[in-house]
Amino acid sequence: SGVEIFVVTINNIFSFDTFAGGTYDGTQWDAGNTWIENNGTHIYDLPDGSVSTEWTDMSSNVLLMHLDDASLIHGGTITDSSSNGIVGTLRTDDGATNKATTGKINGAMTFDGTNDYIDLGTPIALDFTTSMTVEAWAMATAEPITYQTIGSNYGGGSDRTWTFLRDSTTDSLALCIYIDGSTGQCGAAADNTFKLNQWYHMVATYDGTTMRVYINGEEQVSGDFPRAQTGTLFDSTGSTFIGSVGVADEFTGKIDEFALYNTALSATT
Repeated sequence: SGVEIFVVTINNIFSFDTFAGGTYDGTQWDAGNTWIENNGTHIYDLPDGSVSTEWTDMSSNVLLMHLDDASLIHGGTITDSSSNGIVGTLRTDDGATNKATTGKINGAMTFDGTNDYIDLGTPIALDFTTSMTVEAWAMATAEPITYQTIGSNYGGGSDRTWTFLRDSTTDSLALCIYIDGSTGQCGAAADNTFKLNQWYHMVATYDGTTMRVYINGEEQVSGDFPRAQTGTLFDSTGSTFIGSVGVADEFTGKIDEFALYNTALSATT
């Protein structure tokens, strides 16, 4: 199948593009040198029709869930496309109902806001300390009652590391990180960010000193971001989730191309 990766266009806009399948060696996708050359350069068409010759380094990618599977059913599993091969378990409580749907790129998973999430377990590759990036394409299909979570790391109570969500109070994109577990350092972008039934590319980063969020490739410099914050992320014993915080604050809509990195991506990396 195709490979969708997070890239930076010549205009420093975060985006995805699709390429022929290849082999991931920790620093690059190599499909017979057709689009990433051995010398670290590549050239390909971007979604806006422009051409990039910039190097895309995937070495910090620790999770890449395309969510293209034809069958996404409660109790089933899905394996990520990074070199870690992390396996997530689908939880929907909807019996044999297939949650596979049309995505932004190929397929996606639909979430109904009630007990729909993917449990990625506790692999050491998803333990972050002073830097991280979470990204996804997401489309909300209903207004949130409380919060709509895109992803999180949560073990219950004060045992948590990060949460990336849609804030119901302001209808904005929010990121919370936890330095001591119980105290969340949270920021929200400008109010009224989202429209229903529309895809948004969402990215949140933390580099040990600053929290940032990006929507459709543009860094949000209103609301609480960029937000100064220092400290080592709390080492939660809980699972990493797509679409929920544990079994609460579930997302309602579609999520596609969910990825995690152990560094803070920027407009130049």
